Amino acid sequence: MNQFLARFIAGGLLIAILPIVARKASPTLAGVVAMIPAVTLFGFIFVGLEQGSLAVKDAAVGALAGLGAVLAFLATVVLISTSGRGWTQALVLGLVSWLGVAGAIAYMMKGTIQ
Repeated sequence: MNQFLARFIAGGLLIAILPIVARKASPTLAGVVAMIPAVTLFGFIFVGLEQGSLAVKDAAVGALAGLGAVLAFLATVVLISTSGRGWTQALVLGLVSWLGVAGAIAYMMKGTIQ
């Protein structure tokens, strides 16, 4: 239960500071802060604690493959946001884009995923 609480607090703190950074500094800096690998870092720490180094290596390989989906999400958000459709539609379509690319990557990696 303590590990769950630590995960929850670490992720929540990062999310909570993003609007503050956007307001006090700039939305661009908030975007940089959003890309801090906190979820990846803390996730890999707990994978390592529970399953060891090889599991962390495998998780890192999966994360590298997943970068294409993150790029698709970000590109979609930028394109839709600048088209005048609004930020909510940009985020929804970005998520749809991420799901599509992530699904394609997972399908292509099907034989390599353990």
